[in-house]
Amino acid sequence: MNKLLLQVCMIALLGLLFVSASQAQMTITITSPKNGDVVSPCNDLVIPFEITTTTETIKEVRFYSNGAYKGLVRKAPWEYTFKNIQRGRYEFQALLKSVEGTEAWSEAIIVKAGSVSAGEKISNGSFDCAALAPWTLNVNSGSGAAATASIIEDTYFDDLNYLMVEITSGGSANWHVQFQQPVPVDSGHVYLISFLADSDVQKTIDVSMQENQDPWTVQFGTEVPIDGADLYGPFEFVASRTDPTNYIRFNIGNNTTTYYIDDIRIIDTSASSVKAKEIDFSGVVKEFELLDAYPNPFNMSTTIPISLSHEAEIRLDVYNMQGQLINTLAQGSFQPGVHKIMWDGMNAQQHIVPSGIYFYRLQILNNSDHPIQLSRKIVLVK
Repeated sequence: MNKLLLQVCMIALLGLLFVSASQAQMTITITSPKNGDVVSPCNDLVIPFEITTTTETIKEVRFYSNGAYKGLVRKAPWEYTFKNIQRGRYEFQALLKSVEGTEAWSEAIIVKAGSVSAGEKISNGSFDCAALAPWTLNVNSGSGAAATASIIEDTYFDDLNYLMVEITSGGSANWHVQFQQPVPVDSGHVYLISFLADSDVQKTIDVSMQENQDPWTVQFGTEVPIDGADLYGPFEFVASRTDPTNYIRFNIGNNTTTYYIDDIRIIDTSASSVKAKEIDFSGVVKEFELLDAYPNPFNMSTTIPISLSHEAEIRLDVYNMQGQLINTLAQGSFQPGVHKIMWDGMNAQQHIVPSGIYFYRLQILNNSDHPIQLSRKIVLVK
């Protein structure tokens, strides 16, 4: 009898614990903007949260953008104001914490501020709003390094703003002065890195994709000689693992020159392409991929990447909105691999075409009766 009573008591206790746990649930939702929304850059963005809780007492809401902590809210109204949001692609997420120690994450949402190329990972790469964030200048003062970063408003790189980093003491290593921002990466994805740059004296800088915590693993690094105002890149990087803490870093220390940087882009080509497959008579699968041009929109020139798994006879053309052929950028037999083809905004007669929307079309001509065609849109802004 005592054994039966003990079992009944245990069942009742488990039931109470289950009810208590179920009653202690919390949820948090970002109600605005919605996933996939496009908002206006260079403005404050108010981001409200919808919170539900049963027995828990709310302590705070922490807001994250692209994996980086931005700030917290500790009282109603439960909303966070993103000050002067810059052009770029953002992943927003919120963490709800209770006094009792319970935590709940919101679903992540993707938001674009302004015109952003498909697959673009950088925020504020062109410094459009005359602001630095989310970029930071990391100066190792312990090594004696000293530097300042400023946004300059003139058309040095043919747009309204650019970054100037003045180094008065560069320390003893290039990483003693770093210009950086968080860029989470996904395993197996292919990224293309490019930027405009110049320096007062010809110098070589290091560009890296690096874990932002111990052991500070560098997934990608390349030395780039800066020799005059020019477009540098694209540099291709394949992520060997998923890293939500990854940063892009421009390591520019160990000298005392001044650098000028603009139009920094990282394109995730895995999220910005159209693909086609072809199976030949031997059963071999051939894949062809047309990636998003970068920059897009563009002003002076743009690069169109194509990826071929096998040798192919191709043709790459540009058309206007009326379907008229503007220029043929490439034609002939191409080997397997990634090929980067530049368009300078000229027609076949080497005249500059007007601003507007254009289409570029890749044709795979191996089978002349049924050629594969892949098309994407591009915007020229003068």
